[in-house]
Amino acid sequence: MYSYSDSCSAGRGAGAGKAVHLDLGFSERLLNRQIISSVALRDLDILIIGRKTPLGATRVAGKEANPAWYPPPSIRAERPELPAVVPPGPQNPLGAYALHLGWRYYLIHGTNKPDGVGRNVSHGCIRLYPEDIERLFNTVAVGTPLRVVDQPATAGWSGDALYVEVYPSKSQVEEIDIERPVTPDPAQGVEALVNAAARPYAGLIDRGAVHQASQQRTGMPVRVGQRPPAGLAAAR
Repeated sequence: MYSYSDSCSAGRGAGAGKAVHLDLGFSERLLNRQIISSVALRDLDILIIGRKTPLGATRVAGKEANPAWYPPPSIRAERPELPAVVPPGPQNPLGAYALHLGWRYYLIHGTNKPDGVGRNVSHGCIRLYPEDIERLFNTVAVGTPLRVVDQPATAGWSGDALYVEVYPSKSQVEEIDIERPVTPDPAQGVEALVNAAARPYAGLIDRGAVHQASQQRTGMPVRVGQRPPAGLAAAR
């Protein structure tokens, strides 16, 4: 019996600053630990971890339900005992759904081992919990632009509220993986990132909340500002 659980990267768990942005153009966001439909941002962010996940822009090139897995050459080189193809089913590490990306061999997909999601193991794909990939699969259209960035935080507006997500550092991810207490490692540059996202409402930012998010680095969305509703702002 061979295991495929370490063949791709994990989503919706602790990660060292990499995030995927899918430009959906509608008001819902899949966050790294849970789906929160009340957070209505244009971009969809999935926190990921991966040793070889590319950075930059690509797109969703195709969608496949019940995909077969064809281990790429990099994995076959490390594990020659793997078959050339793994059909759909309980032994398939891709789970029930896969989104093919413009980068060859890289996918956003489910998993047959949900307890492994969030671990710092990867050959570069983006792995989600079964319920998350199903929802994403049914939401995202072929051709949707996708961008992978490597930065300690992201910030954006949800309606009139400003949110920031600050991700664990690489060393913190390693500590989480082995269930050790996480060593404090404050993220740098978060305030500047929030300021850029907030303009022209930088004066309304809760600086204490930004500082706390930078210190804690939970990867979860934290509200750090509130602007006046559009109608009220226009009246003024």
